[in-house]
Amino acid sequence: LTLEGAGYDGPNAIVSGATYQWYKYSSGSWTSLGTANGANTKTLTVNGSEVVNIGSYKCVMTYNSKTYQDTITLEDKSDSMIAVIISTGGDVFKN
Repeated sequence: LTLEGAGYDGPNAIVSGATYQWYKYSSGSWTSLGTANGANTKTLTVNGSEVVNIGSYKCVMTYNSKTYQDTITLEDKSDSMIAVIISTGGDVFKN
């Protein structure tokens, strides 16, 4: 899977002069991916086997001394069953 960070300066796509850093959400916090798989470039390569159920990634782009960020979530659809739990208590689910 290839994830891509895209930015625009007005109507023009930013093609140079930006720096990028990718992060993965794991165990309740964002962890920098360093330079593995292009984690400091515009695109990030993620192997499908790295996404177990759901994987969230964040791209942080710096351009003209300003920092921008966005996230993307990948979902593993190879499992034949998915449970969606809806609770009248919001995010509280009790037996």
